[in-house]
Amino acid sequence: MRKLKCFIASAFERADVDEVFRKAIIPTLQQLNIVAMRVDKINHNRNIDEKILELIDDCDFCIADLTFARPSVYYEAGRIHGLDKEVIFIAREDHFTPDKDDVNGNKRIHFDLITKNIIGWKSPDRVFKKRLKQRINLIKKPLERQIAVDAQMRDQELNFASHSLQERQSLIINLSKKFILGNKYKNDPERKGLFQFTGIKGKLGNHKLLSIGVFESITMSTLENIRFRMGFDSSSTPPKEHAIILISLKAVNTSLVHKIFPTFRKEPNIKEFTSTNWKDQKNIRLIIVDNIKSEIDFSNRIEFLSV
Repeated sequence: MRKLKCFIASAFERADVDEVFRKAIIPTLQQLNIVAMRVDKINHNRNIDEKILELIDDCDFCIADLTFARPSVYYEAGRIHGLDKEVIFIAREDHFTPDKDDVNGNKRIHFDLITKNIIGWKSPDRVFKKRLKQRINLIKKPLERQIAVDAQMRDQELNFASHSLQERQSLIINLSKKFILGNKYKNDPERKGLFQFTGIKGKLGNHKLLSIGVFESITMSTLENIRFRMGFDSSSTPPKEHAIILISLKAVNTSLVHKIFPTFRKEPNIKEFTSTNWKDQKNIRLIIVDNIKSEIDFSNRIEFLSV
C-alpha cells in the first residue's frame, strides 16, 4: 500500500515556524510513515502556484499552520477542505488572544477558523509533538482504509478490462439477471427484442415489466430504435409500469440522448429519462447506466435503482 501524503501550508522564512516544521512536523510524519510536502522544500522546475495546486491535488490531508495569518495558508487550507480532505490546524499560542498592538491582524487566528480545534504550540516540544501525533492518528486509519479500497477497485477494474468485450457483456448480463430476480421479477422470455432479459412482476393488469439491454456503446440508432419501441406493447394488457435499463460499457454522451429524449435528466451515478405518457402508455421509464468499470462498479450503481 502506498504511503499517505501530507501537504504542509505555513508561512515561509519565519524562524519559529520553520523550527516547528523541522523539529516537530517532519519527525512526527516520518514516525508515522507519511510523506511531508511543503512546496519550498521540494525541488521542482514549475511555477510555484502550479506546483502548490499539484501538491494539493496529490495530498491525502493537510497540516495548516495559521501563525502569522498568511492569506496563502488560508487559501490552501480552504481549497483542500473543498476537496473533502482533512485539515489539521496548528498555530502559535499567542495567536489565540487579540493583541491591541497587532493592527494588521497578523498575529491572530481569523474569526472564520477560531472555532476549529486548533493545536497550539510554543515550541517544537514533546507536548506539541504528542498532540500532533494523536490528531494525525485520528484521521490516519480511515485514510489508509480508503487507500486499500481504492487499490482493490483498481485491481477489479484491471481484471474487468482484461476480459474480451463478449466476456464483459456476459458478466454484466448475468449480474442484470440476478438484479431482476432479486427484485422479485420472474423471467418473461417472450419479451426480448433489443433486450437480453425481461422480467414481469405482479398480477396481470397491475403488473410491472423490467427490461435490460447490455451494449458496448449506445448509439443514435440504438436510442431511435428504443424510442420507436417504447410505446409498443403487443400484449392485450399493458403494464402498469415498464422500466427499461440500457447498460453501456462505454460512456454515453448526454447531449446525444437529449436529441432523442429532450426531457432526459442526469442523476448521480445514473442517467434517467422518465415519461408519464408515452404514445398512450403511462409510466414508462428509460434508465441508462454507462461507463462500466467493473462488476462491483455496476452492482454498486444499480442497487440504488427503485424498480
